[in-house]
Amino acid sequence: MDDEHLSPAHVARVLDELAAKPTSRGEPRAPKTVADVRTTLARDFGQAQRWGLLSRNPAALVDPPHVPATEILPLSLDEARSLLTAVAGHRLESLYTVAIAHGIRMSEAIGAQWSYVDLAAGTFEVWPTLTRTMEGEVVEGGTKNRRRRRFVLTATAVEQLRHHERRLAEERLALGDAWTVSDLVWPSQVGTPLGHRALLRHLHGACARAGIRRVSFHTLRHSAATLLLAQGVDSRVVMEILGHSSPTMMRRYQHVVDDLKHGAATAMDAALRSPTPSETPSSGLDDVPPETEFRQLR
Repeated sequence: MDDEHLSPAHVARVLDELAAKPTSRGEPRAPKTVADVRTTLARDFGQAQRWGLLSRNPAALVDPPHVPATEILPLSLDEARSLLTAVAGHRLESLYTVAIAHGIRMSEAIGAQWSYVDLAAGTFEVWPTLTRTMEGEVVEGGTKNRRRRRFVLTATAVEQLRHHERRLAEERLALGDAWTVSDLVWPSQVGTPLGHRALLRHLHGACARAGIRRVSFHTLRHSAATLLLAQGVDSRVVMEILGHSSPTMMRRYQHVVDDLKHGAATAMDAALRSPTPSETPSSGLDDVPPETEFRQLR
């Protein structure tokens, strides 16, 4: 590998071209997408450097693009309940439940396989993912941070997945040879991988039926984090469930943590606040002379 063709200037030019190129939907490229590409290049070039294929890591020498901070507006508990009610009975009901309760990403949901689900134990292992390239090609890969993670499903999710498994068997039987054989947990109605856009359109339709604001699929992931924190789940456990590799990721939900801290402070204040005179219970020592009281309490 020739270092001359992998200088920091070359990497910077590639990132600039990516930033200038609109998405397949004609929308401006998000700065975070460009930043993620730079991070991936830096990781892979770093591996090449450790193997002696490169003398330096050109991507690591390129400053990442500025990613403006965005305010997270997760679903409230009432909104989450309304959304789940709107999809009740649909063949993707269990997908929404797992997304809201456990925070799986869209690519993780689309790529989920039954081989990694143990309904008897009530566990769900996230590993295979399916994404689409700008040319529309479906690509299978691992999780974002390339770490498998396993979480315990809610009882509702287990029940819905059992029903979903039976429903898929009926769909396969009805379609016969027209069904595309796969191990996908949430395939399309013909067994092929769900389309990212189709799933997003369904989510938007569900939001409309639920009477809530339109949200992205990633909002469901943020909602899972905030709802778990609101239920008092330790932040380290939330990190494991969502697959966050760094505690800094939890700073996104600092406003939720702060709300919980305010609640804890209020509860502690109520517990420790001295009662008013009328609320003060009798000690049984009111009529005891001070000297006697002292002797009794020593």
